[in-house]
Amino acid sequence: MLLGDEARKNYEQFITDANDDLYEQLVDCILIASSCGAKVLDVYRDDDGYGAVERGCGYAYLAIVHISVPQLVDWEALAKRLEREKLMITWQYYEDDGDVIDTVTWINTEE
Repeated sequence: MLLGDEARKNYEQFITDANDDLYEQLVDCILIASSCGAKVLDVYRDDDGYGAVERGCGYAYLAIVHISVPQLVDWEALAKRLEREKLMITWQYYEDDGDVIDTVTWINTEE
């Protein structure tokens, strides 16, 4: 295998692994937040550090997560996985990152 091909393969595997890890961390956040009465996970993107998710608490119905290195996240694939689990996704557009998940909701908050 040529070096360029191997490097591309390694990069693609890193992105896949990082996104799988991020999904699992978000699942944990959603389960913890929902068991504490939260209805919505508010997603913030941060450009510093690596390690995907840092949790915080907001309002009683809202849990907050910070995702580092947002440019490494396959946002569309992540949203599709979450939507398959019957979660609702809203999007936020950022000029430097494009469309990024803004919220993950498991209870309709507009009722």
